[in-house]
Amino acid sequence: MTDADQSAPPAASPAPFAAGPAVPQKELLSILRALGVAPSEIARAEADGTLAILAIDRLALGQEICHDVTAAAELTGLSEDDVRHIWRSLGFPEPAEGEAAFSDEDVRNMRAMAELMEAGVVRPDIAFGMTRVLGSSMARVASAIVDAVSAQAEELEQSEV
Repeated sequence: MTDADQSAPPAASPAPFAAGPAVPQKELLSILRALGVAPSEIARAEADGTLAILAIDRLALGQEICHDVTAAAELTGLSEDDVRHIWRSLGFPEPAEGEAAFSDEDVRNMRAMAELMEAGVVRPDIAFGMTRVLGSSMARVASAIVDAVSAQAEELEQSEV
């Protein structure tokens, strides 16, 4: 072993759940703008690192977003704090006061979760833990879709040259 080998820092090991190449932020921003997503929502997702999730939410789910935190809490029987906690656990940015952030389907799913907690079937800490797992899984699916779309776009660009 040479002196240079001994002084070199060890190679960094890959992250245990490393995603593929970086998410093509330019493409995500274009897609979100084309879908009519509010600039404030895009900026918040960009700051939170959740642009891919927002894009998948709008592209794959295509549901009308029509409920704010207060309405979602009233419709689900959860507190506003619990609604916000669930939403953040899923990986979505914190909704602004009065901002519509939830679809009817989101409300139905949170209501089902509330009923399970009320019935004692699942403890709140377990329910919130499950939402974190779902959020992590959604982020991976979103990343895989974005990587696939990005690879396709690169192939098209190269074939046009």
